[in-house]
Amino acid sequence: MSSPEELKQRVIRQYGFALKDPNPNIRFLALEGLQAHPQAPECEHILPLTSDSDRFVKWKAIQVCGVSSLKNSYPLLAKALTSADLNTRLFAVNSLGLSGDPVFLPALIQTAQNEISPKLRQTLVRVLHFFGEHVPWDFLAQASRDADIGVRIDAAMVLGYLSPLEPACNILINLLESEDNNNVFATALLSLGKFHKPALVAYFQHSLLHSEARIRANAIEALGQLPFSLIETIVTPFLRDPSNRVKANVMCIFYENNLSSRITTELQRFMTSPNRWERSSGAWLAGTYKIKDAVQSLIRLLSDEEGVVAGRSAWAIGRINAPGSFNGLAAAYTNANQWALTHFIRAMGEVATSADASRIIMMWAKDRSPVLKAQFIDLLTKLRTSEFRQHAMPLVHDPDHNIRSAAYRYRAAIDGTAANDTLFKGISDPSDAVKAVCGELMLKQGDFRALKTMAELLNDNDKLQRVQKAYSLREAAWLAQQQKSSLPQQAGS
Repeated sequence: MSSPEELKQRVIRQYGFALKDPNPNIRFLALEGLQAHPQAPECEHILPLTSDSDRFVKWKAIQVCGVSSLKNSYPLLAKALTSADLNTRLFAVNSLGLSGDPVFLPALIQTAQNEISPKLRQTLVRVLHFFGEHVPWDFLAQASRDADIGVRIDAAMVLGYLSPLEPACNILINLLESEDNNNVFATALLSLGKFHKPALVAYFQHSLLHSEARIRANAIEALGQLPFSLIETIVTPFLRDPSNRVKANVMCIFYENNLSSRITTELQRFMTSPNRWERSSGAWLAGTYKIKDAVQSLIRLLSDEEGVVAGRSAWAIGRINAPGSFNGLAAAYTNANQWALTHFIRAMGEVATSADASRIIMMWAKDRSPVLKAQFIDLLTKLRTSEFRQHAMPLVHDPDHNIRSAAYRYRAAIDGTAANDTLFKGISDPSDAVKAVCGELMLKQGDFRALKTMAELLNDNDKLQRVQKAYSLREAAWLAQQQKSSLPQQAGS
């Protein structure tokens, strides 16, 4: 049996060969596969594909060069800025912007200024924070006054990423003093809070008088970045604001300052409120701050008729992960409303351990819903429950495609590469969803017999979305790194 490292190297080599395949969909999949291995020598073969005859392969190659930081590709990306095709220019701007290399800023700015489409200006603005102190402040200030609302919103957001650089703070203040669009104003307000300046209290306090709930909520969140002694008397009255998000953000400030005892009643009121958004915010607060006393209330909220409340409660139970949570969920599952069962299983998946496997198998055996049975199988897969193997074997022939997909996922997780022949049979399944599951599992395990089938399943819309998603994932990873110690952003209405 191959070691994990040997398997990885075999997969990389196969993707390298696939870059030269005459089928453009296979070249596309090869690019996607190599994206996870930016240090591999095979990535050098990506560079010629930045001018591939197939547009999706070309766009994907440009995107991989950027998100994988392939420095040898940067001159080719700069050349792509002059392409006659708008999407090629957009992807080139995004990828070259991710480099953060100030050498390319003049070409990027020139491209944006020559472009009629605001989308390209917006794309450049969104990556300017990668340039740090080399940010072109004049261009960013101009973007904060752009005629397009999307450009202004992204400029306001990026200026917050550039905290504590003083020019960014000054541009935000100028933006707030002239902006009349509520969405732009709210974004800029939140960004200004990231500069942690007590001198800015007046800006935030004035915004608390605004009729727009999002603006008040962002003003509270911005104030929360300042010392509690400075803001306590300003924010406390807003525990009675009509907006759930405003109230929740005030409660965040108390939690962040270790004053949870002062808002215990407020949390309880949220979780029993007739307003779905208040219940959802209550679940969010309980999960974010890991309030163990709230677990029983959260289990009750799993049966909430509003999916947003039940889903948030399942997440919160997992975040808290209090002792005995699984037993409480399993006991309540028996009498739960039908619509709530999927949320119960999701919550179980957040807290279950291998010691709970036998009970999960019993619950799987009793359930009659194919969708719920598939969820239980996925939970057993997550736990790597080998004792379920005898039950899983025949399930690849089940009439329901959800169960077949889950069974294949289980076989791959438990049997590893030994499951590849079973998965290969699965790529002939009548369901495209099952084919895709089997194909992806085979590719991950180094079996490229599935490549042709996976290529056949691709369509133009899928390919475009997958290119764009990779940029979003890179941005999300950067944000997660930057915001580890910041006040969590409240989710709500």
